[in-house]
Amino acid sequence: MSNKKQMKLPLDLLEQHLKYLKLPYVAEHHNEVVGRAAKQEWSHLKLLQTLMEGEAEYRKDRATQRRIRQARFPVIKTLDDGHGPKRSTNCRYRISLNWTL
Repeated sequence: MSNKKQMKLPLDLLEQHLKYLKLPYVAEHHNEVVGRAAKQEWSHLKLLQTLMEGEAEYRKDRATQRRIRQARFPVIKTLDDGHGPKRSTNCRYRISLNWTL
């Protein structure tokens, strides 16, 4: 029982540090990434790089979401939704001809 307590203590401390440093992606995914790193025998540098890339992407996504929310757009349209500009068939035909020439 004391062995479990000793092993749990560093993880609790790590999670407290990650929360204090405001690294939510790392706090949520560190177990998964460390497990994958152990199986694939990653170097320490690759492990750290993977966690920091995930944190950076998470922050970029959150910043984009925050900016969209602050802009107060009535409707959010993206190209993925199919709300992008429509092209006529004639335009598509001309584009395809340019690629073949």
